[in-house]
Amino acid sequence: MVEKRVGSESPIEHYCACYATRTDRDRLAHSFMREGLVRGEQIFCIMPDPEEAAERLVRACRGDGCAQLRTGQVTFHGSQSIYVPDGVFDPDRVLLLLFSCVQSALELGFAGVRVVSDASWLLEYPLGAHHVVDYENRVNKVAEGLPCSLLCLYPGPALPKTFLAYVFLSHPYILRHDGCFSNPHYADFDI
Repeated sequence: MVEKRVGSESPIEHYCACYATRTDRDRLAHSFMREGLVRGEQIFCIMPDPEEAAERLVRACRGDGCAQLRTGQVTFHGSQSIYVPDGVFDPDRVLLLLFSCVQSALELGFAGVRVVSDASWLLEYPLGAHHVVDYENRVNKVAEGLPCSLLCLYPGPALPKTFLAYVFLSHPYILRHDGCFSNPHYADFDI
């Protein structure tokens, strides 16, 4: 499970992690999803390979002995269709979608929403990518007080280190294979 172990707590469950391989990504996503299933949350996965990821991750969750999945409890969506349907990233569109997902999940009787998002779309669709750090900061404001948890997965070796540094600064928590840690530098800077 994703247990926060170090540092002060943030009211926003917004996590960041880097991965090097699809196996690393799936391991991080699986851990995060499993906790949401235990909590009775709806899981909204945004992946570049939604069909393949669905097969692997749902099978892994069932193998863990997670309770029977409710209809619509876990949904998978292509990164392009969510982040860049017209080839350009629009943070306002995505934030509105997040808010709508939370409302819909609550109406369906779920305890909240857990979003797992792979940001590898940045490699193919750089237009609007300069808005990502601002978007991540705005997610913190929009998600505050909402029953949602978010895990942002970035392909670490493929993205510039300076970009990743700013991305990490905008997340209250850092998720790694060895645990979850409060980000000691979150909110130190006005990004």
